[in-house]
Amino acid sequence: MPPAIDVSPEVLARLRALAGGRGADDVLRLLLGLPDAAAADGTGADAPGFEDATYGVRFPQGFEIFRAYKGRAFRARAEAGRWRLDADGNTYDSLNQLSQAVIDGNENAWMFWHYRGADGRPRRIAELRDPAKVQRRPRRHRPAATATATALRPPPMPAQPEPVAAPPSAPAAVAPPPAGMAWEPRPATLVLTRPKRR
Repeated sequence: MPPAIDVSPEVLARLRALAGGRGADDVLRLLLGLPDAAAADGTGADAPGFEDATYGVRFPQGFEIFRAYKGRAFRARAEAGRWRLDADGNTYDSLNQLSQAVIDGNENAWMFWHYRGADGRPRRIAELRDPAKVQRRPRRHRPAATATATALRPPPMPAQPEPVAAPPSAPAAVAPPPAGMAWEPRPATLVLTRPKRR
């Protein structure tokens, strides 16, 4: 019987998630830089799974990833150093090539392909990367939302003089309205109102 080691529930769950259907020994071999047990005995040398050189993530042979795009489900498996897309049976050298075979354009494939964790829930394959190896792009500084809203707000309208009440017998003399803003239509007719009695 192999020796047992004590690990926390979180570590055990992570090992199971990384295993993707393989044993914890295979995952520990990968993390420790040891050869795969099947490769060590010569039975799996021709089936290395897939290894991402940028992030040092090794997906075991048969590791399945999946995603949806425009309402259609896609699955792919790590096979002999490449990704095999189930939809067409073609193989691809990288995750980006795999994504480009599925979508119209470019994307960060690590964020859109998923795998099933030990708990059966889908997880992004980005979680398998070493965070220390992930390069973060600097954020662009955008003006504050209030500054943008203020810049888009039209200037205040000039104050309009209050209408003057004319004597009942004489016609009312009303000043023409001030010119409107470029986007504001001019009123079609003038409406005379009597001032409110106080």
